[in-house]
Amino acid sequence: ATTKSTTQPTATLENTTTKMTPPSCPALLTICILLQILSPCQSFGSFKVPTFPWSNTNQDGQTTNAGNNKALQPGDTIAVIGASGNVGKLVALRLSDTYNVNGIVRDADDVSLNSFFEGRNDKIKLYQANLLDEMSSSSTSTTANNCPASLLEPLRNANAIVICTGTTAFPTKAWTKSGNEGVSNDVLAALLDNSFSIPNAIASLDSQGLNTPNNIDAKANEFVVNAWNDACNVAQKRIIMLSSIGVQRRDAMPFPILNACGVLDAKAAGEEAIRQSCASNNYSYTIVRPGQLFGGPYDNNYYP
Repeated sequence: ATTKSTTQPTATLENTTTKMTPPSCPALLTICILLQILSPCQSFGSFKVPTFPWSNTNQDGQTTNAGNNKALQPGDTIAVIGASGNVGKLVALRLSDTYNVNGIVRDADDVSLNSFFEGRNDKIKLYQANLLDEMSSSSTSTTANNCPASLLEPLRNANAIVICTGTTAFPTKAWTKSGNEGVSNDVLAALLDNSFSIPNAIASLDSQGLNTPNNIDAKANEFVVNAWNDACNVAQKRIIMLSSIGVQRRDAMPFPILNACGVLDAKAAGEEAIRQSCASNNYSYTIVRPGQLFGGPYDNNYYP
C-alpha cells in the first residue's frame, strides 16, 4: 500500500498472492490494511488489527496525532464505491462499526446485499449508481464538471472515499454491462474488426462502454474523484484505492501477462489521478496493492 498524508510519512506494502479459504476471512490482509488506514478502532472481538507504519496509534492504541484535523474520527462518513463487491461489502460492514457508511452500488435493492447488511440500516445507507452510464451522460453534457445526481447525495457528506471497484484482468462476463452475459462474441467481433490487434480490439471494447479495465480502473476512478471534489461540503480527509500488485512492475515477469489487456496500465492511471487530486486539494491518499483474492464468502467470482 502506498500512503501519503500531509502529516504522515509514505509507507509501501505490496502483497504477492493472498489466498484465503473458508473459514478464513477473505482478503484478510487487504481488509486489515483498509481498516487500519481508516479506523481508530483496533480490534473486533478477540481479533486485533496489526499496527502498520502509517498507523495513527501506538502499541497501546492511543492516538499519536490527535491535533491532526485531517484524521478520521468516529462518526465521520465514508463513501464506499463498489460496496456490493467481494471486498467492498466487507469493508463497508466493518467500517460501519465506527463510521457512517454511504455504499454506492449498482443495485441498491439487491436482496442478498441488503440481507448481508441486515441490522446495520442505521449505519449503512445504499445508493444506486452506474458509473459508466453517468460518465457517458456527462461526456455529452454542458455541465460535465458537476457531480451527477446519483452520486451527489452519497458524496456530499463523505469525509473519505474507499474505491473498491474493479474488473477482471481478462475478458469475462464481468466486462459486460449487466455482468451476467457472455462476452466472447463481443471480443471476437472486436478482434476481427481490428485485424487481431489486441490493443485496438481493447480500445474498441472501451468505446462500446463495456466494463473494461480502462473504463473501470482508470476513467471511472478519475470520474469518482472529480465528483467527490465537486459534491463534498464537509472536510475531505482521505481517498483509499484498492489497486493491484504489479502496477509498479508492469515490465517485469509475470506482470506483462497480467497486463495483456491493460489492467495494470489502467490501475496506474487511476492511481495517478488520485495523487494529482490529493496534491491539488490538500487531502491524503492510500493505495493498496494486493494479489489475487480468493476465499468465501465470495458470491460473484468470475474465474473458476
